[in-house]
Amino acid sequence: IIISNNNNNKNNGGGARSRRGISAILSATASVLTEALYLQSTNKTNGPDAGAREGTVRALFPSILSACKSNTASERKEWGRILASTIAGLCPLSAEARVALCDAIADGMPAVADGREALSGREA
Repeated sequence: IIISNNNNNKNNGGGARSRRGISAILSATASVLTEALYLQSTNKTNGPDAGAREGTVRALFPSILSACKSNTASERKEWGRILASTIAGLCPLSAEARVALCDAIADGMPAVADGREALSGREA
């Protein structure tokens, strides 16, 4: 996996290889973290319906919120959305935590002036 290439110019495609490398890393981390959260949520030693360990969720939560709100990298935003939906589905969260997740996802979405535009795909 190529993360950085000193010869990133348009002629040799170095930038494209870097982007693919970053996408692969984000995809792999999302897969591993999603699986870890699932395994923690199904572990009966945590108690019935306990979800993932609170420490794990507390450690991931700020990074997930930041990723969902990201305006720079769509791959990072998607990483955040995957983990946000995983946490929302597998973990018992307070109302405040659920609102924070929803707000972060909504903040990262493009603004639409009229809801009809989003549904029809054309301007009203």
